[in-house]
Amino acid sequence: FFFSSRRRHTRCSGVSWARRCVQETDTGQGQYSVQELDIPELKEDQVLVKIDAFSINLIDIRQLNANNPPGTIQPIGLQATGIVIAASGSEFSNLLHKRVSCYSSNKGLFSNYAVLDKREAAEIPLD
Repeated sequence: FFFSSRRRHTRCSGVSWARRCVQETDTGQGQYSVQELDIPELKEDQVLVKIDAFSINLIDIRQLNANNPPGTIQPIGLQATGIVIAASGSEFSNLLHKRVSCYSSNKGLFSNYAVLDKREAAEIPLD
């Protein structure tokens, strides 16, 4: 569903775009769609994560059922796991190619890629 596009990747680690699920409230009723976004160049202390899995939990349900004003586009998804495919800053290069747990309250992690601040991604130990 999120991975059906055949656009050419050219930017950060070969990735120039991402898709995420959003809730649109144009009519006052929540409708869901997939939004395509350009991935910006990473700023200092950011990582690019290829999302493998995301969760749906009570907080997500409350977020979806919130009474957002008409015209609001709300990214969906607070928690996910994935692999870091790019990192900015030598201090964070140790996360490159590692599996991480992600949390973000405003970026919408129901997506195929996410740019996150380093503090929003924690390595998952293999042991």
